[in-house]
Amino acid sequence: MNGAAQPDADYFAVMAARATGHWWYVARRELFRQLLAGRVQPGATALDVGCGTGETMAVLRQLGAHRVAGTDLSENALAYARHHPQGAVLAATAEQLPFADGCADVLVSSDVLEHLSDDRRALREYRRVLKPGGLLLVTVPSYQWLWCAHDVRAGHRRRYRLAELTAAVGSAHFRVERSSYFFSYLVPPAIALRRTPLGRLTADTDEAASAGRVSSAVLSRLGSVERVVLRRHSIPFGLSQVMLASAIG
Repeated sequence: MNGAAQPDADYFAVMAARATGHWWYVARRELFRQLLAGRVQPGATALDVGCGTGETMAVLRQLGAHRVAGTDLSENALAYARHHPQGAVLAATAEQLPFADGCADVLVSSDVLEHLSDDRRALREYRRVLKPGGLLLVTVPSYQWLWCAHDVRAGHRRRYRLAELTAAVGSAHFRVERSSYFFSYLVPPAIALRRTPLGRLTADTDEAASAGRVSSAVLSRLGSVERVVLRRHSIPFGLSQVMLASAIG
């Protein structure tokens, strides 16, 4: 396993069922699209490390990447990714990628680092495969004090403060261009479900897991509003965080 904790097959089955249309996955992909708009040059090579069921690979291609590849440690995830191919998908660890030095223009690592025993080793590997000036887009979950049963099921090893992620990314010879928390509107329900007795009355402590049609529409709208704010400003709190950094030559 090379230091990575993996979710089980059922976890990826649920991901595959939800990833295309569920408001949480859609909101995250739209944030990626917004942050990378105009930054992926025609003909670029883009990598999605920890590609899961593969939907972000489609975003990278739509943004202009000519060559797209995804990696994941889980064969369960890769089996789903191969159903809608946007590029090559390979079994590999984040700490040892099967790519040449300086081969990529863009690398996305979405909710991967929290699974690894040595996140800084993976970040150094990301720097190795990126060209000087290449872009790294990373997301991780926030706040160790919001640790819950969902983190265990997902195979997480940690949650982050933004300062911790900034230090880790900087140590791997990246220059941080943008950083922010996001999913700010999920913090109040997360606190209620994870830090108060209310959580004992529910079957799941994952705030994004399920919602009715009306709730999903409201949450989707809140995500759209948050992205408008993120065009100009960072947000000081959120259940997740995002960082855009460039590889130092």
